[in-house]
Amino acid sequence: MIHRSKFAALALSAAALHCIPAVAADELHMTAGAVGSASYLYGVEPGTGAVDAAHLIVDSGSIFTGATTGLAYGEGELYMTAGGVGSASYLYGIAPASGAIGSAHVINDGAVAFTGATTGLAYGQGELYMTAGSVGGASYLYGIDPGTGTIGSVRVISDGTVIFTGATTGLVYGDGALYMTAGGAGSASYLYRIDPATGLIDSSRLISDSTSFFTGATTGLTYGNGGLYMTAGAVGSASYLYGIDPDTGAIDSARVITDNGPFTGGITGLAYVSAVPEPTALALFGLGTLLFAARRRRAPVPQRQPGARQVDRAHA
Repeated sequence: MIHRSKFAALALSAAALHCIPAVAADELHMTAGAVGSASYLYGVEPGTGAVDAAHLIVDSGSIFTGATTGLAYGEGELYMTAGGVGSASYLYGIAPASGAIGSAHVINDGAVAFTGATTGLAYGQGELYMTAGSVGGASYLYGIDPGTGTIGSVRVISDGTVIFTGATTGLVYGDGALYMTAGGAGSASYLYRIDPATGLIDSSRLISDSTSFFTGATTGLTYGNGGLYMTAGAVGSASYLYGIDPDTGAIDSARVITDNGPFTGGITGLAYVSAVPEPTALALFGLGTLLFAARRRRAPVPQRQPGARQVDRAHA
């Protein structure tokens, strides 16, 4: 007999899977747009850089025209931050398949709206991480509740001795750590690894290819399939998708982002979405596994009867 708790666990697993939309293949999601004009959500093929989907970002029928400052993916939803320095910043929940905004929260510390200069957004361990700070001033790492936009923790980003004051250009969570890019166009860019719990920088690497340091304008950073992906390019010129080794900062691939020609829009965020099988298929696989295990447990095990003579089959 299969214990009822086994079926209950399977039912709960299937229900949880139904909460996360199925994704046929790994996909990059990219936001682009200028303040005051329409913002778009693009789907990009990680292996080629080709745009394969485009959706207007809309909020109850109205086109979103705000200043996007970060993009992250977690638990079936895209999270986007937006807002200018000195005005309230917002956290939006966006459907990856349509670009529709499903939720909006003012980022706050429980009493006051956040009005700082947001520079990056990442999702990990059920929490959102946000960087903020201006060049020359201290940069901070904030922990944010994805469901409410409430700030739960604040840490100064530092190497333990010196406070980080550089120009942050991207943030992502991967493999238990936060990765942050920093550097201005025309100067060397760096890849930092940060402890999410403390804000301490535990490594820094120059981003480079086989011949030179990277000095482009970074516009997005994300993590997927064991590697980092970075977008770069100025508005009006071709944008590129780079693959980066998280341990060394070495660029191992570079592709022009294309959409019937080179993509030249203003990229504002990048997020990696891993493939998610259809929930029904996973549920059926789990049920089959339980039934197979139960059948094996029911199979009778031959027992030697008291007083019975054991037969040596090799000489019977």
